[in-house]
Amino acid sequence: NFMATWINNNNGSWPNVWAARYVFDAGTDAGAWETAFDIDTILNASPYVQAYPPSIAAGPSGAMVVWANDTDGGQKRLPHMTTYSAGTGWRQDASVIDLYNSPVANPVVAMNADGGAIIAWHILADGGLNVWTVPYLNGAALGTPRDLRYGTPTVAAGVRVAIDGLGRVFAVWIQEITGFGSRIYTNAFHSTATPSMSEGMGNSQDAGFPALAMNSDGKAFIVFLKNSGGGTKVVAARFSGGAVMWDDA
Repeated sequence: NFMATWINNNNGSWPNVWAARYVFDAGTDAGAWETAFDIDTILNASPYVQAYPPSIAAGPSGAMVVWANDTDGGQKRLPHMTTYSAGTGWRQDASVIDLYNSPVANPVVAMNADGGAIIAWHILADGGLNVWTVPYLNGAALGTPRDLRYGTPTVAAGVRVAIDGLGRVFAVWIQEITGFGSRIYTNAFHSTATPSMSEGMGNSQDAGFPALAMNSDGKAFIVFLKNSGGGTKVVAARFSGGAVMWDDA
């Protein structure tokens, strides 16, 4: 089975978040879509408020959708999260992560096979655009939000996250560094621990558009675009047990 989520301007005014589940017939390659669900209707406010493109992740027993939503009459833009559980359906409320009275952008989520998840987003605060994460512990509750910024806040973008079966998290994003242009930054930490200092990756100046994949054993691969010699090339990195090995693709 699989699930899709999207933005739908269904009321003719404010876009909101929808999701639908595709269920395969047992023992066959055929299946059908279940009735689409308007996620914004579970918010403790008017369902027709400004929502922004969602991210979705799924495990064996359910799924999680995260998105940014305007609240308080448009005064705040905050990360929202809700879950789907096999057998019980959609949770009838949404968790809101309210850290600053500042807008957020581009929340993303990754989930492991045990129902644990990691959510990441960008937030405009303290004079820069930073990266924040929060874990979803044991499929039960949100943990403590953590700031992954590197040094003085500048401009961060394009965050991607992954989580393995033991709750180990890998995050990657682009960060502007004065005098060096954009660079790939990463952080690897356990979802229940305080992250260590984020690190800039060697050979990643003038980089953009990172993508990330991770297996259940914590082995991760990153790919990104890098300006080089008047052109653009694809660069790959492999992360394994605390060591990062770079190879030009």
